[in-house]
Parts: sequence; structure tokens; C-alpha cells
Amino acid sequence: MVLCTTVLNLEPCGLITTGVSDMLGCFAACQMQIQTVATFSVERAAIQCALSTPPSDDGARECNLGLPAGAALDLEALGKRCGARCKELADAQSRSFAP
Repeated sequence: MVLCTTVLNLEPCGLITTGVSDMLGCFAACQMQIQTVATFSVERAAIQCALSTPPSDDGARECNLGLPAGAALDLEALGKRCGARCKELADAQSRSFAP
């Protein structure tokens, strides 16, 4: 709730006077928007990662989520999910170009 009202500036959620259920619905919608943005951010970063040139030292490609360090998200989990998706996309790409 704090994230919705301060970071995303959705203070109207806290000002709803029609009832608790409406206020909670507003915050639930906010949380859904946060998750949607995080999912799209991971997919976009994974695609960019998969299309990037692989490191010359056989290291793994790295995702750049571009999310702020102070975001109220599990950045480590999102990073792992992005890395796994990047590998999946890169492997599919290399299979499609293999003779």
C-alpha cells in the first residue's frame, strides 16, 4: 500500500471514502499493475539480453532490467527469472540458425 501511494503517487487510493472494500480494490489494482510492469520489464530485458553478443569468455549473458535499486520488488528473483528467460531465448535462437 505504501508503494502505491508514495512511489506511484496513487494517493487517491487512500482518499477513497466509499468504503474499505473499494480502497482495498484500488490497492489490489495497483499491485496488479506493478506485477504487469515487472513481467513486461523482465521479458523486454530478456529479449535484449538474448539478442546481445555473447561474452567472449564463455560467460553468461546478463539481463539489464533497468529497475531502480530502491524498487519495492524482489530484484534478485526478477534477475534470475530474466537470466533464465534470456538463456531460453538465446538457445532457441541458436537452434533456429543451426544447419
